[in-house]
Amino acid sequence: MRGIFLRSIVKLLYRIVGSWSHKVWFTNGNDLRYFIESGIVCEANTVLTRNYLDAREYSPAIVSEDRLASARAVCGLGSNEKLVIMVARMIWPKGIREFAEAALMLHDSHRFLKFVLVAPLEDGSYGAVPAEYVREFENKANFSWVGFQEDVKALYAIAHLAVLPSYYKEGGYPRALLEPMAMGKPIITTDTDGCRGTVEDGRNGFLVPPRDSNALAATIARIIDDDDLGQRMGRYSRLKALRDFDEKQIVPDALRSLGLPIPSGI
Repeated sequence: MRGIFLRSIVKLLYRIVGSWSHKVWFTNGNDLRYFIESGIVCEANTVLTRNYLDAREYSPAIVSEDRLASARAVCGLGSNEKLVIMVARMIWPKGIREFAEAALMLHDSHRFLKFVLVAPLEDGSYGAVPAEYVREFENKANFSWVGFQEDVKALYAIAHLAVLPSYYKEGGYPRALLEPMAMGKPIITTDTDGCRGTVEDGRNGFLVPPRDSNALAATIARIIDDDDLGQRMGRYSRLKALRDFDEKQIVPDALRSLGLPIPSGI
């Protein structure tokens, strides 16, 4: 009942603010459709862009050797090990179970492969994954849960592959995929409206069915076992991030559509 009440209040507040706004900027197409269909905003007053990031900040070139060494220590990464990373909220719809199960499936055949989950605990959140669940996999597979980490850029820099097996209501361009792309990493995500916008299947990564741990494990192995494929995909990820998701490309167009001035330096 409390959730229904709060949603009603928030929806009312959005409708009030939407009626006052000349323009409303969205980076999530699903939210845009919901706001229009719910009568919160007028379609003529909306602007939709892709999500974006500063590709200058998310670049492997800016990560120092000291930061790389610290990241390896956080992950417990050995000199001959390869790292698969997942950065997400600690809730089931983000694909935590699928990531952990894939780690277990590849444990015997890929002893050199380490799975690291970067996710703050979300006690009290809907769909929260209990700490006991991931701790159990730490005892059964080459899997580590490192909680919240400030320097995710360094963690991406040492990773060989980033995955997000999410079936959550993502916005189409999750930052947990854009950031490793900009860092020059291949990615694997689900073939859903919320995630597929980041992947050119077979070029900078692969799409897998949602809730399919077997497909995720097989696709991880496909990239990890082929160094040339992984490196080629990583290079294209960086190019795609610069071309399609860099704020220097997206923000000026959005500001023009909003009728706002474009600051110098963008």
